[in-house]
Amino acid sequence: MILKILGGLFVVLLVIAGILAAIAVIIGWSYGVGWIAAQFLPFTLFEATLLGMLASIFVFFLGSRILSSLLSEGEETMEAGRGPDPSLFITRLPEEEGIPASRFVQSEEDETDESWFRYQIANDIYDDLLADLDLDATMGETQVKELAVRLTDVVTAVFKARPKKPRSQRVTITVAQLKKQMDKMGLRPYDNDILKTTANAVNGRLSFDDELADIVRQKTWRDIY
Repeated sequence: MILKILGGLFVVLLVIAGILAAIAVIIGWSYGVGWIAAQFLPFTLFEATLLGMLASIFVFFLGSRILSSLLSEGEETMEAGRGPDPSLFITRLPEEEGIPASRFVQSEEDETDESWFRYQIANDIYDDLLADLDLDATMGETQVKELAVRLTDVVTAVFKARPKKPRSQRVTITVAQLKKQMDKMGLRPYDNDILKTTANAVNGRLSFDDELADIVRQKTWRDIY
């Protein structure tokens, strides 16, 4: 306990000594500048010392501002040299083949929760269409990708029409809801096996991906991802 008190007193004494030393340096410097000025200007030693102190403070303040400005410009130059940081949307893209992100995002303004949701769901639907129905054998890979994107548009429209829901509630979709939404959009409903595969892909992903499910529950479609 005594050692702690002594240690605290020692720190206080060091601080006081530092302050006194700084004051002594300022006074000594100002006195020296004042003495020199008094030899050439019509001032008393006290007046010259006071003017020297004020001038020293002004020069120190001005110099610190200039130095700070130069350091700030240097940091900005270094940042510009490194180039812009990659967007969060791009850095979080999984390394997988499928429908590219550029299908949903063309600029930083497009990097919303809705774009991320559509990108993920479209690729899940695409993968399941290939795995379950082997559509690439009859339609071709590009056509299957476009089909997955159109189905994702229908899925997104169904979810966007729903009100907010608590996080405890599951997010699911049915074949009947997909058909109803396609009727609203003036689209001819796809075969049941395609719609069933779509519903299974969406429900499977949202059953474990709370991040995507929360976009639907909380309706954060326009939030920047």
